[in-house]
Amino acid sequence: MDAKAAAMAAVAVDLATAPFLRGIANKRWNVIDFTFPELLMEVSGTNSDGSSRSYGFRFLLDGFPTNAPDVRCWDLVSNSNLHSDQRPKVPARTAEAFKEWGYGVYRPWERNGGTHNNWASLHPNLAWHAARNLTFILEDLHELLNAYPRKTATESQATTTL
Repeated sequence: MDAKAAAMAAVAVDLATAPFLRGIANKRWNVIDFTFPELLMEVSGTNSDGSSRSYGFRFLLDGFPTNAPDVRCWDLVSNSNLHSDQRPKVPARTAEAFKEWGYGVYRPWERNGGTHNNWASLHPNLAWHAARNLTFILEDLHELLNAYPRKTATESQATTTL
């Protein structure tokens, strides 16, 4: 099996795992399109005011799983990098992960982020290795995008009346 076929097979296995499919069923993420090596995903998030918002991501999966995915904040409408003014800005660690820095998402598991400033070595619990899977990344993205808990109806009403 050549490298491309091996990578395609590994991605297919990941997309069929129970945790990945559970994330879809629970509306945490969704596959928008997959044409190897590009996977377009949408991940649900929560704004600081408690409202919902989803974000697009483009995964380049050449060399997967040996090579870490190149994951970019993605505008699914224009099929291009998400403009900086549309990226999450708070809390600080979320803003840092989604900042525009010329490469992908700034996380230790990301192809470029992991090699920047020796970050993967400093954060081995978040570093990419071939035993990781796409669900690992999507869970991290989902957690970052939901740093604000959703307000209950009572909390929203109390905030409005104050």
